Amino acid sequence: MKDYLKNVAFSTSRLVNTIFGGNPDYTFAVEQYMRKRQGDFNVVFLIDLPFAIAGLFANLFLTKILKKRTMVTYSDHCLHAWSDYTTRNAKK
Repeated sequence: MKDYLKNVAFSTSRLVNTIFGGNPDYTFAVEQYMRKRQGDFNVVFLIDLPFAIAGLFANLFLTKILKKRTMVTYSDHCLHAWSDYTTRNAKK
């Protein structure tokens, strides 16, 4: 079930990217990060924001409730998606 939901999320992201005129092989996050690197208009901040907020709450939970000193970072989702895509699809 977890793999199914992951595949649905990737497919939805690709569909949204294609609807907005992007390459169908890229997810929306990858396309937006590529646009950021090229200096074009992008919404990377809006994509990364929910992940940064989730990381903040995870850190609060870990430090206050579980009394563990751990730093969880979820920001830079687009950067990680882009690096994962380019690493997997590098020409050999």
